[in-house]
Amino acid sequence: MDSSERTSAGAGRCGPDAEPWEKLGVADRVKRFRGEIAALRPEYAKSPTGREYAKRAAQLCGDVRAAWERAVEELIFYGTIERFGYKVTTMRLKGVVCSDAAHKTVNDAMTRLSAITAAHDKAAGAFASCPRPDDLEQFVKNLEDFARQQKEESKKAIAAREPMESPPVIPTPAVASPASAATKGTVSKTA
Repeated sequence: MDSSERTSAGAGRCGPDAEPWEKLGVADRVKRFRGEIAALRPEYAKSPTGREYAKRAAQLCGDVRAAWERAVEELIFYGTIERFGYKVTTMRLKGVVCSDAAHKTVNDAMTRLSAITAAHDKAAGAFASCPRPDDLEQFVKNLEDFARQQKEESKKAIAAREPMESPPVIPTPAVASPASAATKGTVSKTA
């Protein structure tokens, strides 16, 4: 479904890529990040330490950080629970995987990006350590690599767990048939 959005170029931009940010999954966000980085490269080439570049790069880092949060919902929790959601999809539990490696990867990314985002006040001169476009590209690649690895781990978990989902076998108590109940307690008269 196409949607409309307001951009710096004006309101009413329509198209399949105009989907609201909040609705985008990790893969779609990564695509947008690649376009944003391409648009930032000329700004960086013009003024690598300029405030406009630093502002836009910090915003992008904040968006990448938010995409890592989405990755936790979408990839680690496998869509079982979602922020602001009204349901818990327990049937998706079979795809939930949170290995030590996944924990470390998410923690490292969130720590690094949190130090850069505009949501955190910066000391004077902090713009000198602003990430270059290649650094931004690496942040996005790390997210993309994590998504690929996490999807592989979820597929393995699903394959291992699906056999566990067959309905339990509940033993049925033996019920005596009327014929056997009538002969119960009688003695055979055969000698």
